[in-house]
Amino acid sequence: MIQVQGLTKRYGDKVAVEDLSFVVQPGRVTGFLGPNGAGKSTTMRLILGLDAPTRGSATVNGKPYRRHVAPLREVGALLEARSVHPGRSAYHHLLAIAQTGGIARSRVDEVVDLVGLGQVVRRRAGRFSLGMGQRLGIAAALLGDPRTVILDEPVNGLDTEGIRWIRSLLRELAAEGRTVFVSSHLMNEMALTAQHLIVIGRGRLIADTGVADFVARAGGGVVRVRSTDPEELAARLRSPSVAVSPGEGGALTVSGLSTDEVGRIAGAAGIIALGRAKSGAVVGVLVSITTIPAASNVGVALAMGTLSEAGKSLVILLVNLAGLLAGGVLTLLGTRVWARRIEKGRAIFRPKSSPRP
Repeated sequence: MIQVQGLTKRYGDKVAVEDLSFVVQPGRVTGFLGPNGAGKSTTMRLILGLDAPTRGSATVNGKPYRRHVAPLREVGALLEARSVHPGRSAYHHLLAIAQTGGIARSRVDEVVDLVGLGQVVRRRAGRFSLGMGQRLGIAAALLGDPRTVILDEPVNGLDTEGIRWIRSLLRELAAEGRTVFVSSHLMNEMALTAQHLIVIGRGRLIADTGVADFVARAGGGVVRVRSTDPEELAARLRSPSVAVSPGEGGALTVSGLSTDEVGRIAGAAGIIALGRAKSGAVVGVLVSITTIPAASNVGVALAMGTLSEAGKSLVILLVNLAGLLAGGVLTLLGTRVWARRIEKGRAIFRPKSSPRP
């Protein structure tokens, strides 16, 4: 369990964390959410005793981190994946940590297999990609088989398979009764990984709640939709409890209806509409966590009225193909334009042939 009480950290005139209080319970994945610069990393450093708080306290399993006799067995942390000697192999990096903490050599092999670095463990860490470096950092965090795991942005640099792996790993650790505390600035990632959220902005607590409650409260029933007849659709959607306003690029922003409800109304009117829920969070004085790009949005949905799931899938496929085709045409046209310019330049600067004597 992690307990933070009245935690404040100032760097001169700058307030990084202000009067922050929360509890991270064991047995579940707790997401630490906030935009970049919100104070997440600073808070984790204060929990681990790497920085001294200006005021307040932070304890792990009932004690400040520095007072634990065997800290690696109590807390495993990843704050900076690149904190490794670049000339040392991954295996010897982990072995050095294990020997320093009185951990058996066999545990090194266990965590190497756990994080999937078996084939590259003898390679120098300086040659690792960002994703491989993240896996090495996670291996180091788990080396002591700790009761509490603290990870700062662990999905950075991981590919799709790696992201699925870390989600599964975190859930398994929590299911074993461990305290799992994971930071991120990505709302969609936390929605898929965590069961509980602690949200901060500008160093202050915004929310301490379950993921489902937070998403429902933050989303606010806001849908962005494009249609073949936006004026007609807007007229049909408006009501005393529904607000419709024009958005960017001819889209409509609809408040008070879900994507399914917008789809049913559009379908009844014979209007084809493509929409997605705007996922966000707590827009207030302190912080605004805005929509994740559509390619990774949790709330992407088609508002197509009575279309079947197969029909919706077909429309998605056609839209994607149309985007790829348009991109290819533009690339081809651009290539031809530049080819003509280059040829024109050659014609201008090509030396004239000397007259025959």
